[in-house]
Order: sequence, then C-alpha cells, then structure tokens
Amino acid sequence: MKTNLIALLFIFLLIDGLKAEKMVIKRVEPMNWWVGMKNPKLQILVYGEGIGYYTPSVNYEGVCIDKVIKTENENYLFIDLNISSDSKAGKVPILFSKGKSQLIYEYPLLKRRTDADVKPNFSGSDNIYLITPDRFSNGDRSNDNVKGYNDLMNRKIEYGRHGGDIQGVMDHVDYIKNLGMTALWLNPVCENNQDAYTYHGYAISDFYHVDPRYGDNQLYQQLADKLHSNGLKFIQDIVFNHCGSAHWWMKDLPAKNWINDLSNGRSVFQNSIVSDMHASVFDTNKQVKGYFDTNMPDLNYDNDLLATYMIQHTIWWVEFANLDGLRIDTYPYADKMFLKKWRQLIEIEYPGIYVVVEVWVHDVAYAAYWNSNGTFTDKYDSGITSITDFPVYYKMLEAFKKDGDVWNAYHVIAKDFLYAQPQNNLVFFDNHDVARSYAELGYDMNQFKLGVTFTLTTRGILQWYYGSEIAMEQSDGHGVIREDMPGGWMGDSIDVFKKENLSDQQTEALEFTSYLLNWRKNSPAIDHGKLIHFIPENNCYVYFRVANEQTIMIVLNNGNANEVIELDKYAEILESFTTVKNVLNGQKFSLSGHLSILGKTAYVFELE
Repeated sequence: MKTNLIALLFIFLLIDGLKAEKMVIKRVEPMNWWVGMKNPKLQILVYGEGIGYYTPSVNYEGVCIDKVIKTENENYLFIDLNISSDSKAGKVPILFSKGKSQLIYEYPLLKRRTDADVKPNFSGSDNIYLITPDRFSNGDRSNDNVKGYNDLMNRKIEYGRHGGDIQGVMDHVDYIKNLGMTALWLNPVCENNQDAYTYHGYAISDFYHVDPRYGDNQLYQQLADKLHSNGLKFIQDIVFNHCGSAHWWMKDLPAKNWINDLSNGRSVFQNSIVSDMHASVFDTNKQVKGYFDTNMPDLNYDNDLLATYMIQHTIWWVEFANLDGLRIDTYPYADKMFLKKWRQLIEIEYPGIYVVVEVWVHDVAYAAYWNSNGTFTDKYDSGITSITDFPVYYKMLEAFKKDGDVWNAYHVIAKDFLYAQPQNNLVFFDNHDVARSYAELGYDMNQFKLGVTFTLTTRGILQWYYGSEIAMEQSDGHGVIREDMPGGWMGDSIDVFKKENLSDQQTEALEFTSYLLNWRKNSPAIDHGKLIHFIPENNCYVYFRVANEQTIMIVLNNGNANEVIELDKYAEILESFTTVKNVLNGQKFSLSGHLSILGKTAYVFELE
C-alpha cells in the first residue's frame, strides 16, 4: 500500500515530445513538511535508481533550493530547501532534470495546526503509563500477520509477536485514565521488519511508518487525538543509536560512513565512559561506535546528513501526531555532541517540550552528568533535565526487600545535589527492561506496598509499567517480563480491564496502586513540594513533601516490629499542624507526642 501511495505522487512531464524515462524515485523523506516552522530549513532525502545524476529545481513562491548534496552513491540526492515564513501550504513541484529528460515530484507542504508549538508541562504529579504494545491488547486481529513480514504471531513463543496493537491501546484508554495516569508512553511502534524478535520495536526498519502489525500512521494519529480528548498526554519512544539490519537503506547505504563498521564489535555497555575524564579513546569508541546488537547497525553521527535526517524525523513525528513528549532510548550510546545539537533544535521548534532520556547507570554521579547544566569538568551541558532514575530504582529494591535497609533510599536521595533538576527525574517501580519489582521484592505484598509508596511519593515524575498494578511477577528474560496483559486477548480467563476473575493478590495490588496513583496526580505536595527527609531509625524512613497548599508526611517501616515514633524530632514541620489524615484509609486523628506504626507498613499522612 505504501509503495502505491508514493507512486501516485509522481507526475511525469513530456517535454518537446521526448519520451519520459522510467520512474526513478522510490522514496522521499520526510514525506511532507509544514509551513510556518520556526526553522525555515529542510533537508529532504530523495532515493531512486540514478537520481544522483539529476539536477533538481523548484518554482514555488516562498520556497527555494539552498543546496544540493550528492554522495558517492548515485541513488541518493539530499536537497536543502528554504521555506520562507510567508510560503503557503500546497504541493511544491520539484523538477528533476537530466539532459532532456525531466520528471516532477510534488512535495506536500501542509498547514500547521493552531498552536502546534505549544506543549503541556510535565511535573512531579504526572503518572506516565508505559506499554509494550505487542503485549497489551489485541484490538485488531486482522493485522496479526501481514504479508511481507516474516515474524508471525505466536503467543507460545516468549520472544515472538503476540498480536497487541494500537487499536488494543485505544480500546482501553478509559482503563489507563481511571487507573490514575496522566500520560502514555509506548515502546516504539515504527516498522521492525526483521525476520524474528521484532515485538519490542527497537530494531527499526523504517523511521517514518508505523509497523502494519500495529496499525498505520493514521491510527497512531487517532490514538494521539483520543488521548488528548481524555486529558492524557502522549510520549513517543525515539531510537537514535541504531536501526534494524532490515532497514530499507541497509541494502544500499547513502554513504559508506552512514553506519559504524561492525568491525568495532559490540558496545562495551559502560555508560560511565562518556563522562569519565580519564577514559581512553579506545574505550570511548567502543561505547559510542560499537553495536548495541549485531542485528542493530550503529548509526554514525559524524555524517552530517544522517544527523539532519534523524533530527528532522523527530520533528516530523512531533508535528504529525501532536506529541507532548519524547523518550530517548540508549542515550549515552550515541555521539553526545549530536545529542546536544538535537536537543537545542527540538527546543527551538517546541519550547518546553518534555524530553526524558534513558541513562542506565547505578551511580548518581554518572547519571547526573546528563542533568547537570554543564557543572562537571568538561562543562558539557546536554540540555536534558529529565533522565531515567535507575539509581533510585536500584536503591528502592535494596531498601524495601524483606531484609532490606531503608538507609539505601535515604542515601540515594541525599545525593540529589549532583543534579541540576532532580525533581524532573523519571522515577519508576519497574520498566520493560528489568524484572517485575513484585518478584524482586520477594513476592510479598507488604514489601510491594512499601516500594510502591516510596516510588509514588519521592521526588520526580512517575513512570508506571503496564501490569505492575496487578503485581505481575515475571523476572527472567525480556520476552517473559513483557508478559501479556490479562484481558487483552479474546478468550482470556482473567480480564483486568473488566476486573473479572482477578486473584485476591491482583485485586489488592490493583486497588492499592490505583488509589495512590489517583491521589498522587492531584497532590500539590507531590507535584511541586519540597522533599525534606530525616535520618532513618530502626529501619523506618520518614520524609515530608511540603508545598504552600499541602504538607504530606510519609512513613515507611521496613522493620518487622511495630514502632512508636516520637514526633518532637519533626517539630520544624509539624508545629503548625494539629490533625493528621491517613491518605490510604481516610482515618483522621489528632497529633500528639507520638505515632504508633505497624511493622512492614507504609503510611501517607496529610497534615491539617
């Protein structure tokens, strides 16, 4: 279908009775652009047999060609267009000439939606629901298998495609909203036409089209519209570091240095190298130029044409789908100077758009390098203010496991001085790359509630992984932890969306997390309140979230014994309050000299 649509865009002119040559253009990317963008410059990639021998020209008011760039591959042309602020929407005829042979390609310039550059704010009370689309819900069984795509649906294979799709997500927007979410992030949905293991979405074979086993670009756009009409924001997962080995350009690369040489081997997977002032060139090159996986060619941002292509592809999706935010995969694996430039250009086009980047490190200092405002030795300023907070995640597990020590939680938060904006870090209970935290916390509901309460009340923007609200418990292998959402497939005996046949454990987890998520998104103290914590005693961690409108006291007792907490220690905060409301059960009581708390129990108190 996609090829037919492209073919319809070509108009051939017969000039002086000359016979037009066969169609040579196979792809033009981006497929369209918009008038009124803040950056008037656009570089379009034109691909087709022998197109490099042609000379393009434009005759359209407000649009001119600044430069034509040819590579060593005669099947590519890169055309730098300048689109003035007074240009009009329409089809720009690009005339390609080679001697007496000519052809015209009509390039669409669209009108932007009103306030397309205005993006909503993300703050501490946001709850972002993360979904692996293939494993959430099969809303359209007609696209389970698609001709030309060899990775067929097979739910019995843990790394196979299970049939979840965009329609399945659309069918359950009400569930996502009622759960207490404010935003949705999908793992990548762009085409992954590999022979196998394509369900995860990170081996992209076409950066401009949704994989047909999920739906199409128009359905993706409809999902965005439905989310917005329900008051939910939409985040797209962007992959810069690599593409899939089946990407369409891999059979005919635009330039020899478009990708890094596989002879570099695989990455050393040490994100700390990028910020290490003592790192060798050898190790740095292995980190940045090594392959994430042998079936995922590593993109080389020393090539300016590729860099521009990837920057524009991000802008195209934001504009096309009216996206509210971006999550960037494997951030420290790509060239950091390219990443800085990308961030600057995105900010110019969409001031304030939310960007969170994956920085998978255990240590706060390594993580803070990417959220630092250039305060470290090399003065590198990424322009990033939100990173995936893996240090907090790992310390949460250490703090709230059965024999854990809450000092781990205290110490990791105490290192926030290293960040420029720690309140924007993305905190998470688990995600698509790690074992379910219910398993990591010993399959114990009390430990689960302690970990959930900490994650949902500490500083930061929240990301919640689908299914953890019912205490999904898989822990071994990506294909397993990305398990099917019960109720997402016809014939499922358990249906979380209808709350049918849930176990007692699933029901307890769902009620607890849903209640706390819905409370959290409406809490001023969680949204922008200052975090003040106190040195733990007897494996009990006490901290406050303090805003002008609201003050919250959180008590997390990971000890087995009941405790009596003397309140004079907290007088600097409590002195102006007389009443306490337990957020989790609604009970109110007067403040006295102490609090009696149960072992292995989480408390959230609103002070009045």
